[in-house]
Amino acid sequence: MKSNQADIEKAVADFTPSGKPVDDLLTAARQYFAYVENHKAVFLLGLRDPAAYRAAQEEYAPAAELFNQLLYKKVLQEYAIRDETKVKLKLQNFFTVLYGREALKFNFPQSTDLSKSDTQFINENMRLLAEEVFADMNG
Repeated sequence: MKSNQADIEKAVADFTPSGKPVDDLLTAARQYFAYVENHKAVFLLGLRDPAAYRAAQEEYAPAAELFNQLLYKKVLQEYAIRDETKVKLKLQNFFTVLYGREALKFNFPQSTDLSKSDTQFINENMRLLAEEVFADMNG
């Protein structure tokens, strides 16, 4: 499970903003989905047995949630988002939607909400959310 922590740190370190915030958020979304796909066991433990998950945190990081939080912090830092509460809230919502989609995939795999591929979901739904995150910064 130690590789989980290393994978999180590498993915967050590899997230390099391009100066195009919307595209960067969509890249973060793709990285998040790829991370969860590669660490299904840890993600499922967090969903299905929170007590065991918390007890095991000394051995490995809180996986998907930590990955999400670290990417969120990196985006805040890279785009110098400090005092814009609305922007921070929208950014938190963006990452919450990513986590929620993955949780739905595991808990309700037959859900009609999951009929879109991750790529289609990112391009259609997450792009709109990403644009909304940065709309207040440009206005």
